[in-house]
Amino acid sequence: MSSALEGVRVLDLSHGMAGPLVGMMLADNGAEVVKIDPPGGSRGRYLPGELVWHRGKKSVTLDLKTPKALDALLRLVDRADILVESFRPGATARLGIDYETISARNPRLVYTTITGYGSDGPLADRPGYDALVQARIGLQSEQMFHSARPAVDRDGPVMIGIPLPSIGAFFMALYATMAALIAREITGEGQHVETSLFQGALANMTMKWWRTEAGGPTGPGSMVDGVLNPWLPTIFESQDGVWFFTMGTRRFRDEYAKFLELPDNLQAIPSNVPHEEQHRIYHHMAERFRQYSWAELDEIFERLDCIVLPVQSAEDAFDDAQIEHNGLIVELDDPTYGSLRQVGVPYTMSLTPPAVRGAAPTLGRDTDEVLRGAGLSSEELQVLRSAGAI
Repeated sequence: MSSALEGVRVLDLSHGMAGPLVGMMLADNGAEVVKIDPPGGSRGRYLPGELVWHRGKKSVTLDLKTPKALDALLRLVDRADILVESFRPGATARLGIDYETISARNPRLVYTTITGYGSDGPLADRPGYDALVQARIGLQSEQMFHSARPAVDRDGPVMIGIPLPSIGAFFMALYATMAALIAREITGEGQHVETSLFQGALANMTMKWWRTEAGGPTGPGSMVDGVLNPWLPTIFESQDGVWFFTMGTRRFRDEYAKFLELPDNLQAIPSNVPHEEQHRIYHHMAERFRQYSWAELDEIFERLDCIVLPVQSAEDAFDDAQIEHNGLIVELDDPTYGSLRQVGVPYTMSLTPPAVRGAAPTLGRDTDEVLRGAGLSSEELQVLRSAGAI
């Protein structure tokens, strides 16, 4: 086999970010992934992020609210190994494509569901948007305790720009889907896999969000380092405008404190100092660093064995020497935008190497080919097309 998932057939009925990313990773590993959209698409065209998330997939349009299009989907289900969906709870049952119905037709199918908060429970019917999940799970309230929080004109919670709930749900769904696929090879049976953005957010908070009856952090601030001292990760600026991220020094802390004109005794800066004192220390350090150019600081940091690197823009990072060395950027010929650079597959496999297998398809590009492969005749395709169902 040339790729790990060669011969695996996937139906991608998801939207948002997490589900499409699952399909993308499966396609990168050689699976045939068919993206199912309504005729005309939900927005008429793919958004910029979706140009990456749908790469390597085939595109089929089906109006699942029409009986004949639904029958066409079920014929695709008969040949599929994995189905990924992110409908609101209850929607698949109304359409007649819920797990119970589908698994009765294809017992070997791995059926993966991604919701906002889960298929049932007190939040199940709430809109499953990333920022709302951040708010509910405590991620936004944590930021007001972070020493490096963004400057805003008020106290209180701060939204996180990174979609951590969606990223967490993507990883959890992908891991669980692959585990279920392996289990199927042993048992011969598929199963229902389910996660949510809510659970994805919890997955991202695992290392710092915990509670114990024996004491320790139990409330706000327990996920993040809520205080500033010279040895915590902090961003500063040099005299010539170079921003850099430093975690202090590995070994020579006394020399580092002398350079910063801080007390030699590290305990002179306890972790529970008031915010005003934290800010005073930060501004003192910032002014000290601004007395030197980056070239001068680079030499000093090297001598003190500091943990430090300049802060790059995302655009510059695309051309970083390490990224080029690792071959992490691919250039695809997008049918709409032309040459399109994007992050490729961020890992390697020695026996069955993954690869980006083409740009995101135009909407409905593969409808006829895929449906013919499922056994639909030209006459059946014409009926669907005349009814506006594909």
